[in-house]
Amino acid sequence: MMNRRILKVSRVFLLLFLSIATIQAQTRITTPKEQFGFHIGDDYVVVNYTQYVDYLKKLSRESDRLKVEEIGKSSDGRSM
Repeated sequence: MMNRRILKVSRVFLLLFLSIATIQAQTRITTPKEQFGFHIGDDYVVVNYTQYVDYLKKLSRESDRLKVEEIGKSSDGRSM
C-alpha cells in the first residue's frame, strides 16, 4: 500500500518536472510577419535578398535547429 502511494507521488513529480523543463526549453522565434510586417506570399509585397538573409541570421541566433553558413560569394559579391 505504501509502495503504491510512493510510486504515484513520484510519477506526479516526474510529470511536473518534465512539463516545466519543456516549457523552459521553448524559445521565442520571430515570425516572418513580425520581421517584415506582412505574410510571405501576400500580394504586391516582396522581401529582398538582404532582408531575407538578415531574417535567416536572426532565426539562427534564436534557434539551435538552424545554422547559417557562408558557402561563397555571388557574382554581385554578396555572401551566399
